[in-house]
Amino acid sequence: MVAGATQMLAQSGLQAASVSEILDKLAGLFEESGVEVASTQRFATTLIVASEGAVVLSRTKRSMEPFELVAAQILDETRRLTVTAKRNCRGGRSPSNGSRSVLHQTTFRSGRSLSPR
Repeated sequence: MVAGATQMLAQSGLQAASVSEILDKLAGLFEESGVEVASTQRFATTLIVASEGAVVLSRTKRSMEPFELVAAQILDETRRLTVTAKRNCRGGRSPSNGSRSVLHQTTFRSGRSLSPR
């Protein structure tokens, strides 16, 4: 399974270094937003893998349903991480850059925001 995934990455033109850079940048954004460092890399990986899987399933089923289900799950998890980060900020911790959370500034075309409700 892993060998197959590695082969697919190689065929797609993506190098492992490129994927690592993308994951590190995404994890860094979460960390800047106050998300626990231990969760950032795991969530960044989950976000990419789930999104890519949703694209494959949506194409296969010729339906947006798989993508919408994954998007809803990712949004829920992002909200949970954001709420936890906000609680930690109240406890004396703050985002590393001192600014408002990057997660709170993200809005999708549909108008759905990542801000906790």
